[in-house]
Parts: sequence; structure tokens; C-alpha cells
Amino acid sequence: MIAININGFEWNVHFVPETHDELVDENGEPSLYGVTLLRECEIYIDGDLPAGLMEKIITHELVHAVAFSYDINLDNVNEEQMCDFIGTFFDIIKQNREIVLNAL
Repeated sequence: MIAININGFEWNVHFVPETHDELVDENGEPSLYGVTLLRECEIYIDGDLPAGLMEKIITHELVHAVAFSYDINLDNVNEEQMCDFIGTFFDIIKQNREIVLNAL
């Protein structure tokens, strides 16, 4: 488990097997790569994902945590699409670090 602080909220990030209770459907079948439990400040991520997908899922779940931690209401948008959209900026920055570094 990794603990991170976002705006005063301590979030616990767990890397778990795909069969973990939080990642399976009502039939016990793996159905999610990651999930963020807002009230509990817990994030569960399938720990066996390939690197590229792992980065995408971590970023996506952290966007949920940031929105909650800053009381940003995503009810009027498709929250899943918004998390993917915002998470894309991580990829852009990572792939273009020289732009960010030159700006500093």
C-alpha cells in the first residue's frame, strides 16, 4: 500500500490481484482494472497490469481522488470520460518532458 496526500485527504493506494473483492462483479469475475472508493479514501488497482495500462489506470483513479479531494463536482459530465480526458495530460507531459523542463 502507498499513502498519498491530496489537499489534506490521505488516500491509500492498493495494488491487488484482479480477483480482489473490489475489482470483481457480483459473480466473482474480474470486471475492473481499478476503483476509487471516495468515502473511504481508498484506491484499488489490479497489480498485474502491463506498464502502459497501469499508468493509464493509476492516472484515471487519481483524477477521481483529486476531484473528490477538491470538492469538484463531476455530476454534470461523464465522470469516467472526464477522468480519461484529464489523465491524457499526464501522457502528454511524460512524452514531452523537454517542453515542461524548458518552461521552468
